[in-house]
Amino acid sequence: MSRSLLKYRGPKNGQAYVRTVRLNGGREVYLGKYNSPESHREYAAILDRLVNEAVKPKVLPPAPGTSISIVEAIAAFLADSEARYTNATGLRREFQNVVQSLRPLEELYGDLPINDFHPVDLMALQRDLVEEGYARRVINKRVTIIKRFFGWCSLNNKATGARPTLYAEMAPVKGLRRGEYGVLDHPKILPVPLAVVEQTLPFLSPMVATMVRVQLVCGMRPDEVCRMRPSEIRAAGGRFIYQPEDHKNAWRGATRLVSIPKFAIDMLRPYCSQHDFSAFCFRPAEAERRRHLARRPAGAAAAELPPDQQAVSTPAPSTNAGETREETPPDQSERFGPCYTAGAYWRAIQYAIAKAGRAGVTIEPWHPNRLRHTAATIVGKALGQEAAQKLLGHENMATTDVYREIDQAELLDVAQALDGQWSAIFESHPGIIGQEPAGE
Repeated sequence: MSRSLLKYRGPKNGQAYVRTVRLNGGREVYLGKYNSPESHREYAAILDRLVNEAVKPKVLPPAPGTSISIVEAIAAFLADSEARYTNATGLRREFQNVVQSLRPLEELYGDLPINDFHPVDLMALQRDLVEEGYARRVINKRVTIIKRFFGWCSLNNKATGARPTLYAEMAPVKGLRRGEYGVLDHPKILPVPLAVVEQTLPFLSPMVATMVRVQLVCGMRPDEVCRMRPSEIRAAGGRFIYQPEDHKNAWRGATRLVSIPKFAIDMLRPYCSQHDFSAFCFRPAEAERRRHLARRPAGAAAAELPPDQQAVSTPAPSTNAGETREETPPDQSERFGPCYTAGAYWRAIQYAIAKAGRAGVTIEPWHPNRLRHTAATIVGKALGQEAAQKLLGHENMATTDVYREIDQAELLDVAQALDGQWSAIFESHPGIIGQEPAGE
């Protein structure tokens, strides 16, 4: 059993629990009070036990007429998927979607041989996800990935023993339509008001505040701003173009071009490595290092420096007796990933909103995805919907599914026309482009 597949659940009647066919007949196993240290220790103990007891994928093919278990097939499929979803920029986020999608299949049917799984079981899993409270779009995507898993098992039937018709048998299980089985739909994503963004910025760390500002003025997706690298930014037509290698529509062979105004480039510069242009701009380990340094007493003169200069002005350690020795900030590179994820970015914003609440400032909760909708609204009102499509890199707004490449010259023309609009916005909301916050 993969550690990533057994989920810590709860609260249910105030209790944390796990659920897997390998324990208690598939019923809930309670761990103790939700989010308590005891429950987490019990969760870790169960993980260790199950990992040690897990049957490793068979080296030899199964005997004729038999098939391996679903949990064994999932392990083999994830190993293949990890290789499939790894590119020059690392492991693509789609792999995590695959892991999350297979989790309920493993929990409910892990011990079942593949050939004993039938379409009615997939429908039961679908309804279970509805009861768990997942939204319709999430459920449909996860069921699609589960079908893909069974297709892989059918193609690799010599190793898995799966019947070749297994994938075709799952085809009649359609995605849920609106309201089926009482399934919920995600509410429409609305733009976040600029006043709310301006209100949030002082409570964010300097790095995350820069991410918010850059994402807003460029109309990027959260994942695109999280994974920015200096090596993917180039000068063009008197402006700057960000061309991410890995993006939402990369699988279609589409090119994503993002116009970056000069004032946004100035905000990015302190976060661009001068030694490694392939390094991510926004690195959690670097944010933690800067936070650590900013909290150290550096004298009145250093306090007058900009935040980024404060971060690099490290006081020399004292060696005199009776003085407190200042420690070098710990290396956080192993503790954190190479860049912010969309989830970590969202959590940083929620932490800032909670921090504001503790300071007596009430801020409406918002998700960084809404910044893109804010940018789309601003561009659409100022220059029209076609301009918004070009600037934000949307798919063709017509009903056809054909993707139309956005020409770089068109993008630069729209971005140039938008500069005046941003100037007017900054006059009305000076905090959006104003002085960086002093940190946490």
